[in-house]
Parts: sequence; C-alpha cells; structure tokens
Amino acid sequence: MRLLCCIYLLILSVSSRAQNYINYYHINNRADECIVRGDYKTAAIKLDSLYSGYSFVYARHCFKALQIACVLNDTPQVYKWLTKCFLQGIPLWQVRANAITTTVQNYPRAYKIINSYDSLYKIYQSHINLPLARTIDNMFAHDQKLTGRVNDGFFLWKLYDYSRWRHNNRKQYRTIQAFIKQYGYPGEKIIGLSESDRDSVGHYKFFVRRGHLPIISNDLQFMLQHCYSNPRKDIQQELLKQVEEGNLPHNQYAVFVDYMVKYGRQKYGNYQPYHYWPFKFNPEDTAVINARCQAIGLPTLQQRHIQVAQFDSALKYNIRNMIFADL
Repeated sequence: MRLLCCIYLLILSVSSRAQNYINYYHINNRADECIVRGDYKTAAIKLDSLYSGYSFVYARHCFKALQIACVLNDTPQVYKWLTKCFLQGIPLWQVRANAITTTVQNYPRAYKIINSYDSLYKIYQSHINLPLARTIDNMFAHDQKLTGRVNDGFFLWKLYDYSRWRHNNRKQYRTIQAFIKQYGYPGEKIIGLSESDRDSVGHYKFFVRRGHLPIISNDLQFMLQHCYSNPRKDIQQELLKQVEEGNLPHNQYAVFVDYMVKYGRQKYGNYQPYHYWPFKFNPEDTAVINARCQAIGLPTLQQRHIQVAQFDSALKYNIRNMIFADL
C-alpha cells in the first residue's frame, strides 16, 4: 500500500508540472456558464474533464462538482467527488454543513468513504509541503497583527506601526520571492488549504452562507497585496508562469496585478476581477480588458456580472441550497 502511494505521488508530481492550467480555467468557466443556466448535466461533464485531465483539481471545484453530483443524484459521481474532496483537504464538517452535500450521507456506500476520512486526509497531507505551509501561516499571522495596528491603532502609534509594517512588507516580499524560486508560488497546490479553515466553530456560518466559495488558499495573496507599500522589482512574468503551472490561481494573480497598477504605479493593464473593487482605473475598452482576462482564463466582464448577480440574489433571499459559479 505504501509503495502504491509513493508511485501515485510520483505520477502526480511529474504530470502536474507538465500541464498548463490556463485551459483548466477556461473549462471551469464553461462549467460555470452552464451552472448559471441551470444546465447541471453539461456542467458535470466539464468538471469531470478536469478530474480526468488534470492531476491537481482545486478543492473548491471538487466541492462544486460534488454539489452537482448530489443534485443530479448521480451515485458514482457522488462517490468519486466525495473521495476527491477529502483528498484535496476539504474537512468533513464542510460536506455535512452544506445544504446540498449533506445528502451524501443518504447514499449506501458513502459511509465507507466518510469512515476513511482520516486516511484520505493523511494522503492529502503527504503531497503538500507542510513545513512551508506552517511558515506561511506564521508569516500571515504576523502580517495581520501589524496590519491591524496600522488600521485600527491610536493615531500617534500609527506612525510607528506604519514604519514597522513597511519594513515587514519588504522582508516578507524577499522571502516570498525566494519561496517562488525554490518551490513555486506557495498556493493551494503546494501548501494546501489553510489549517484555520478546519475550525468549524469560527467558520461555520460564513461557509453555510457562501457555499463552496470560501474554500480557497489566499493568505499569501493578502501579503503580496501589502507589498505595494514599497518599491519593488516587477515580477509579473514570474507570477504569470505560476498561473500557467496551476500554483497561483488566475483570479488571485489578477487581484495582485490590479493592486500594483493602482498603488505600485506599474504600467501594465488591469483585470478588474471584482465587482466591488474599491477604486477606479483609467478607462479602457471592454474588449481590451476581456482579451486580457481571456489570456489567463478569467471570465469576461459580462460573464462576471451575470455570476455576481446570481450570487447577490441568493444572499438577498438567503438561498442556501444553490450551486454558485466562481466569483
């Protein structure tokens, strides 16, 4: 069994390095278009092609596929995606908390998969870099502590804390660059999901309200956003390579670039990935932005507006049994 596990992880490592994830994102976008239309059967086929075509599938997409399998009452797909969810680090409490995926407990053989959760979680841990994950967790905790002081501290102390915050940003930026060079961008593919998300007490209500969307590793994204406070070498091309390799999610790359455009005064174009983005960019033709987004696998602005409208409507009417497209 141990030998088979080692062979599986070796194949996983070799094959994932050779895959380009821009097409992965385009496939997921097409699945999301089907979800918005309510065409879950076609969406399931699209997501299944991610399962068969890519050795690494993002956890939130596994969870989305499990939701669809439950709605379609497709027993083999339920078993397949439930297993895949656990292999990608999704905690059992999240499967039970979601109004759709909680129904897996009604399937005859699902209890065997649920009972093997601890074993599947150990396999998940075996193919992520745990020491690096813990280092990132510690860096993020320190970053948030200093950021909180700058944002919420007493006025006179803010001057002192701001200097410390900027110094920490410079230090962390150099460290992150070294990590990218040695390991690749330390996102979900390399360090897995945040351990804090395993806390059902602190995250239960937020998770129930937002479906699969909170299943994301974004601590490093926030730290990189804070690096706008210092002059820096432009690493856009390095990060773009990480997007292609699946280490850096395309939407996080877009957020980082947009921050650099606004605060770092870089000259490359923006992506406008969020409908609630707090600042305005120089006006550009929609076709130009869409072409830029399509090049990294992001949906068009029009597609994102439709997805956002669906999500906002669900929140307004407190609909908890809905399958959301990625935002």
